[in-house]
Amino acid sequence: MDQAMILNVFLMLGVTIATIVVLAYILKSLKHFNLPIQGECIKVKAGVSLGGRAKVFLLEVDNKQIIVGATEQQINTLHVMDVKESRSACE
Repeated sequence: MDQAMILNVFLMLGVTIATIVVLAYILKSLKHFNLPIQGECIKVKAGVSLGGRAKVFLLEVDNKQIIVGATEQQINTLHVMDVKESRSACE
């Protein structure tokens, strides 16, 4: 009876760990779909890696587009423009 209980405990532990791994994989996969979140007020429109850990992002907030530079230590606003102004400039 003891061996059966030990086997049952390890089996349940294995099922629990497998469930956690599968759920983590599913959540990681859903992250790539960039699903819209209701009430989201900041949208990341684009991002570019500049090498190392420096990146530039184009954000949209309150009908404004903001270009932001980000490194490990800080985040800097590079430029702010209205959405109408930025769309006409890109076309």
